[in-house]
Amino acid sequence: MKLYPILPILLTAATLVLAQTTETQTWTSSDGRGIQATFKELTGDSVTLVINGAPTAVPLARLSPESQAQARALAQKAPATANPQAQSRLEIVPRFGKKAPLTPRALGTLPEALASAANVIDLSVHEHHGIALLSDGTAIPWGYEFSNLTPAPAEMLGAGKKLRQVIAKGGEDWFLYEDGTVDAWEAPFNRKLRIEAATASLQGMKVVKISASGRINALALTDGGRLVYLGQEPVFKLPPAVESATITDMAAGTDVSLAITVEGRVHVWGKDNNGCRDLPKALAALLDAGKDKALHVATEGDTCAAVLGSGRVFFWGNGTKDWNSLDDRIPGAGRIVSFCYHSYDGAAMAVQDKQGKWRLYGRKPAFSDDLQRTIGTAPALGGGFEAIAVLRVKEDR
Repeated sequence: MKLYPILPILLTAATLVLAQTTETQTWTSSDGRGIQATFKELTGDSVTLVINGAPTAVPLARLSPESQAQARALAQKAPATANPQAQSRLEIVPRFGKKAPLTPRALGTLPEALASAANVIDLSVHEHHGIALLSDGTAIPWGYEFSNLTPAPAEMLGAGKKLRQVIAKGGEDWFLYEDGTVDAWEAPFNRKLRIEAATASLQGMKVVKISASGRINALALTDGGRLVYLGQEPVFKLPPAVESATITDMAAGTDVSLAITVEGRVHVWGKDNNGCRDLPKALAALLDAGKDKALHVATEGDTCAAVLGSGRVFFWGNGTKDWNSLDDRIPGAGRIVSFCYHSYDGAAMAVQDKQGKWRLYGRKPAFSDDLQRTIGTAPALGGGFEAIAVLRVKEDR
């Protein structure tokens, strides 16, 4: 891979070759020069763009704040894409081991269309139900009958326009489409959630990521790094410092919301339950001194997590005291999945490293002892009360 010493050299290229499943975007240097290029990956403080068919590493510092935000948003947008010749399938794994056999209510029953599907690329799970996203931009829901819920109609599940991201969360499901628009479905009432007033502020913008804990708290991140609140509770409205900042990642929970600015700082707002609204002193000190930058955040209930550029992982809030030490680092740490929130075992988190291996964190009995080994490497996973849905990939060679 080439590493260009100065960005203006990069910005003289006019011809681009699209890279596999990604699309072309506009990239702007810190001195205002721009080109069209294709995002490949984000590693630490460098973004790799494809120019004339060649991967080219560019320091984030050489990009404008908006392009830095775009790079981090694209890195968050989707799970690692499987080999085009690979087949993927969902597998339901017990959280508590073989001694606790699965029931249909515990995500254990997949519809035939999903059980035989070989093109699943991502999923979202809540309690006893989930939604699987397929490579053709459609989605398949399952398990709703066990919670007396009604899944979204076909036109919202990709029949009308291609999906980019799905969220199954409590009584409301959220959908992000390839055209950058957002929609939501009230599963208990069998109707679309009215969010027209909230999404009106997104006019002319393209959303690249959504995060939601239901109607009470939902966030949309645009390709320019603007964060928009889509929920209905005043306590979760964006604080002025977040509203005016360029945001690279965010997470909306039932208790708090989190956002990362382009400078790598973390903002937390919402309800102050079990200290989840206060950053750990060690984390705040690192970020305030500019010694590290936050890359990814997650929250579930009154539990929060942040992954830093160094690979260090911080947890705070209810029950996280013994989850890890300050020296716990995950090389190339990337995606965080939060799930399994319940009064008897608190929240649980899974952090994925650059090689795709998952590390599980949670209070006992959040997982059986051998579950981490069982999951291993996987493009995506999601967890409910009793089980975890794991995306398996088998290469066809």
